[in-house]
Amino acid sequence: MTLTQALQQSLNVPAVQVLEALGADKLVSRLDNAGVRLALSDKPNPAIALGAAGIRLEQLVALYSALTREGQVAMPIWLAGQQAVSRPLLSPRSEERR
Repeated sequence: MTLTQALQQSLNVPAVQVLEALGADKLVSRLDNAGVRLALSDKPNPAIALGAAGIRLEQLVALYSALTREGQVAMPIWLAGQQAVSRPLLSPRSEERR
């Protein structure tokens, strides 16, 4: 199984295996170098591969950007004064399915 397949299927075992092969401390160091600061309550451990560390949304977006940018992290840029477009997240038909 490839890493891409594991991500697409949200599989936990490959994520933990990659973390264990790399080492939790080394992963945290690499994330730190990329500008991503994890909110850790204790020493890094394999649980961080499953989301046990706090991370800000813009940092998560930046990490996913690296998947399409040959490993290069691109931090999102916030545009001052821009208004968000308000539109429903679900279609009106979604209510019919309940």
